[in-house]
Amino acid sequence: MSRRSQQSQQRKPARRDEISSSSSEEEEEEEEEEEESPEEFSEGEEEEVGNKRKRATPRKTTQSQQSSTSTTTTTTTTTRSELTEEERYKLVYEYVRLLLFSNRKKVPITKTEINKIILARFKDKSLQGFVYKAGREYLKEFFGYEVVELKKKGKESSTYILKNLNDYEAVRQLDSIDPIENRESMIQKENLTLLTIILSIIFLENGHVESPQLLQFLSVLGFSQNEPHPVYGDLEKLLEKFCREQYLTRRKNVVDNQIIWVYEMGQRSSTESSKRFILNSISDIYGSEPDSIILKEIEQKEKDEGTFDPQNVNSTRGRTPKTNKNTQFNQNNNQNNNQNNNNNNNNNNNNNNNNNEDEEEESQQRVQKRPQQRGNLRKQVTIEEDEEEEEEPQQSQRMSQRSTRR
Repeated sequence: MSRRSQQSQQRKPARRDEISSSSSEEEEEEEEEEEESPEEFSEGEEEEVGNKRKRATPRKTTQSQQSSTSTTTTTTTTTRSELTEEERYKLVYEYVRLLLFSNRKKVPITKTEINKIILARFKDKSLQGFVYKAGREYLKEFFGYEVVELKKKGKESSTYILKNLNDYEAVRQLDSIDPIENRESMIQKENLTLLTIILSIIFLENGHVESPQLLQFLSVLGFSQNEPHPVYGDLEKLLEKFCREQYLTRRKNVVDNQIIWVYEMGQRSSTESSKRFILNSISDIYGSEPDSIILKEIEQKEKDEGTFDPQNVNSTRGRTPKTNKNTQFNQNNNQNNNQNNNNNNNNNNNNNNNNNEDEEEESQQRVQKRPQQRGNLRKQVTIEEDEEEEEEPQQSQRMSQRSTRR
């Protein structure tokens, strides 16, 4: 029985192979016949071919259905009420962390990117609103950043950046206490200096400047079109970086078959600073007061755009007005003079005290020396009296001798 079973098992795969080979050969022949003469089928053959095609098509649909079911299983419909408080705030912390890292790179982040990275598994809109609101409050309270939504262009997704609300002087003092000395921070400071110069040029050129004019202005600082700058490098790449970070915007103009870029102030520049700040910086460099007419124009534009902030009118961030300089200079001089006067008074008092002490010592010494002086005087008087007494007999003898001689 075992031999027969083995022989049957050996025959079965051969039969299967024969059947599969024959069926494959038949299918290949049918496909070749369809390609050669698709219009010469009889009615029965057309029905068989149609049935085969109908049998083959459901396999494709089943694969697409399987792929669709596999994608639907990855997304969940978890609602806000189904999550614990710890899980909800974990999403908030991820939101805060994502915005801080994007702000470090100075690249704006879109709402679609936030939802894709953090909230892709959740479709509950109330949960999304909670994460956005709690994240904004957390960033403002603990880090001093405000989440600002940039203006949309058409149907684009909402874009966000962070605005630093911390006091400039306080941050500068903290940096001086514990300075960060690395290449990245130095490059950021250098780029910020160049950006301020470019924004000042744009402001003085009525809000926009073409690339040839900008290069002409910056040639004073050593920039050229063919060679990179020894400090800043390639100017074109740096301008592209500023545009990518939304500090600048540019549009293309074609003049005489040449592409000319027109640069303007970006939304991040107007958010982090203002035209008033740039005007104050320029006037501070030249040592003059800002033009009152230009300041009124800036204020009117800000009111029309809805970005006017009364706190920025008298703001001295990044600039100290001339009057404030004088008052501070006078205050510092007065403080120095008062300190000097106090020091002089203290020195005079110390000198007077020292003189008084010396006089008291001298008077004490005099009092101590008086009995000695009196004793010395008495001695001198007695010595003189003795000398007079000794001289008297000598004088009498001399007189007697003179009389005898006569």
